[in-house]
Amino acid sequence: MNTIIVGESVSWNFINTINLVITVVLLIPDLIHLIRNKKKGLIAKIPPISLAVCLMRFVCSALMLICVTDFGFKFASTNLFVAYLFLVLIAAIAYYLIYMFNLLHKNILFLMALGIILSVLYIVGGALLSYWPLIAAGVVYLVLKVICIHKVKRAV
Repeated sequence: MNTIIVGESVSWNFINTINLVITVVLLIPDLIHLIRNKKKGLIAKIPPISLAVCLMRFVCSALMLICVTDFGFKFASTNLFVAYLFLVLIAAIAYYLIYMFNLLHKNILFLMALGIILSVLYIVGGALLSYWPLIAAGVVYLVLKVICIHKVKRAV
């Protein structure tokens, strides 16, 4: 089902397997956090906005995996494909480093940084893929994440 066309463009149709790996790798810290903090989360104090953030995270992840447009996932050039892989590698490393610092220091700013890294990955990834639904969902996710963290910070 995956087609790679080198030369004019690099593209996948319908399912992007590279983004499947990326999404699974970036969800691992969230699953660990969820398992460790089942009952004592501050997110429970603001259910509507936290539910919206979770929903947008899944929407963005789904848009990274499944193409909803007719033309599939496309890169205008091989250079954009390499830039995309580089962006993903840097984002994953930064995400895990900040996650480890958050485990040690439990700072609200680290949580904000994690949300911003994911948003940038969604927005820039969507731009490099020429995929506007992912860009729009990434912007909405960023706004909701900032609102959620701000409300959690005020609740502390």
